Amino acid sequence: MRMILADDEPVIIRGIQKLLDFEQLGIEIVGEYTDGKSAMKGILELKPELALLDISMPEMTGVDILKTCRRMGLDTKVIFISGFQEFEYARAAVQYGAVEYLLKPVIREELLRALEKCTHIAKDHTENFQPAQSGERPEAGDLMEGTTVYVKIFWQDDGNDQMRRLMEFSLQSFLEEYLSEQGIGEMIYRGKQTVLRLKTTDEEECRDILKKLELLVQERYHQKLGFLVGNTEGAEGYLFFVEPSEDPVCFLKEESEEEWKRFMQLRERMIDSVVAQNEPMLEKQYEQYTRLLARIARGKKEDAYFYLCTLIRMLEERFHNLGLPGRNPDMRGLLEKGRACETYREMKAVYFELAAGYIHQLQSTVVGVENQDFLKAKAYIENHYDENLTLQVLADVVHMNQYYFSSFFKKNAGENFKEYLNRVRLQHSMALLMKTDMKAYEIAARVGFKDARNFSENFQRYYHETPNEFRKRRRDAAEES
Repeated sequence: MRMILADDEPVIIRGIQKLLDFEQLGIEIVGEYTDGKSAMKGILELKPELALLDISMPEMTGVDILKTCRRMGLDTKVIFISGFQEFEYARAAVQYGAVEYLLKPVIREELLRALEKCTHIAKDHTENFQPAQSGERPEAGDLMEGTTVYVKIFWQDDGNDQMRRLMEFSLQSFLEEYLSEQGIGEMIYRGKQTVLRLKTTDEEECRDILKKLELLVQERYHQKLGFLVGNTEGAEGYLFFVEPSEDPVCFLKEESEEEWKRFMQLRERMIDSVVAQNEPMLEKQYEQYTRLLARIARGKKEDAYFYLCTLIRMLEERFHNLGLPGRNPDMRGLLEKGRACETYREMKAVYFELAAGYIHQLQSTVVGVENQDFLKAKAYIENHYDENLTLQVLADVVHMNQYYFSSFFKKNAGENFKEYLNRVRLQHSMALLMKTDMKAYEIAARVGFKDARNFSENFQRYYHETPNEFRKRRRDAAEES
């Protein structure tokens, strides 16, 4: 299969070429490009089966290339790579038909998994595949109909690797014999990953069988098991998120729209809890957030640490907007912390400690009731700037008389309430001008101005150019760079 590489940083292209022996995988790199327009031309001329594309490139973005390929009926399979800032966009781009998305710096194992999805290379899996009763690998059609179950062992001791391998082999043999004797299933994989196939497709029956198996293993081996149930492609990745719990059985299901909304709401509420210095509430919300994240990440460890890093970045931004000293985290370093975690429990602990650190930072910085009232007022503006905010509303929030609050706010902010509110709204409008194609009147309504004229007048007063002039200037500068 032929593949092209495209990234506006040549060092990324060189790094990817060194990650794998592409020739051994049956992949020939036929083109390298540093901008989207050249990459699109290469796809049209060379018609490669694979394209590894940076999602954000000059001339033409990776998503633009993908959309053009689909519109023209080209079958090139696309894998996106992205920096931290575009990663959420890359994840969403799967809806356009991308096969996979990877976060920079690209990790060898993640790239290999992505290529396997494109090329159906299954070398790592087939090496560890053994049927329960035969020395030959069965054809896919020979596997019994039923439910696939991935098994995870939660080791209860600090035994050495050799002892664990022996224990795992013995445990697999026990599971194989038990399923065969009971006539309820079979072992289909062995080696690095223990996978079962149960005959039943009934959810409750599966749960009953697996809970009984878990009890038997605890009695015989004094080890706890977790079971991941589902026939989803790439389900092995979900095992990272399976943790010891009272219910050892987890069913793979796509997150709902309501769960996604709840996930985003929890992120905002956690930030509010940090500002309010409420660590017990933060801990409770964080547990709910990470439980949802285990589903939303869809088996991708890198998605999990991306969203946890995003939480830290948003905390830093909120502190900056409130005029508070932040912690200036190194985002690349935070990503590496996530990558280094061997378990989801470890990952959750790492990022909770980082989030809670902002509360400790705040407690050592903000003292006195008056400062806390001012902070509370600023936090309320940051969360509700797009609403019809008045002095009375803010005065009620901090339980002050409206007229006293007016002088109190100006004394602490260095500007009156209306000027401060307009400045916050304008800051949010700039992001919409740069990242969307919304009209001026749409942006005005989105950020809380009464109409487009009022928005434009305030924008010119602060930035000495109209919103449209600002948008054009920034886009021209981006194209030149």
